[in-house]
Amino acid sequence: MLFKNKYALLFSFIEGEIPKVVNKKQIEEISCFIASLHKLNLKPKVKNIYSKEYFLLLLSTLTDNKKEFEKRFNIIKDIDLSSNCFIHGDLFPDNSKFIDNKLNGVYDFGQSCYGNNKFDLSVLIVSWCFEDYKFNIEFFNLILKKYNLYTNNNIVIKNLKPYLLYSCLYYSIQRLTRKNNIKDYNEYLRKFDILKKLL
Repeated sequence: MLFKNKYALLFSFIEGEIPKVVNKKQIEEISCFIASLHKLNLKPKVKNIYSKEYFLLLLSTLTDNKKEFEKRFNIIKDIDLSSNCFIHGDLFPDNSKFIDNKLNGVYDFGQSCYGNNKFDLSVLIVSWCFEDYKFNIEFFNLILKKYNLYTNNNIVIKNLKPYLLYSCLYYSIQRLTRKNNIKDYNEYLRKFDILKKLL
């Protein structure tokens, strides 16, 4: 946009606070949001970087750490990541803001695309239901309940488990292969192992 013959960008800040400690009300709010998002009839022409093909491309670039990823990927290699809805792909708590536990906004749609709903739901679960390395089963069940209610689905733990594991593996390899990333990739490998045993 031009303003007085100069390029300008118009934007606004989302008011509210990023959750520091996630609570039940926030879980309900974000579950309703992702359900609403998945019901939108949007098919943007953006590359799906969350696909199995893209993961395998990242995997092919590894040398020292390749075996620890291959071993885990072989457990879920038959996962179906067919695209079926518009997804956020990165719906971590720090991409949301709340006012008095009411969701006021979600942002960072930079890599949103037409992708797989179970993957997107799993990213939300893995990022919102862990406090350090303790998995909150109550929050997990609440997300599934709300999501199924608002989308008229019947997703159960058994069917979702491969997607939970894949989301852990995906974000782990993304951290490892991203340039100048200071976040520890082992965090999500550890969460993979926890969920594999727990669910």
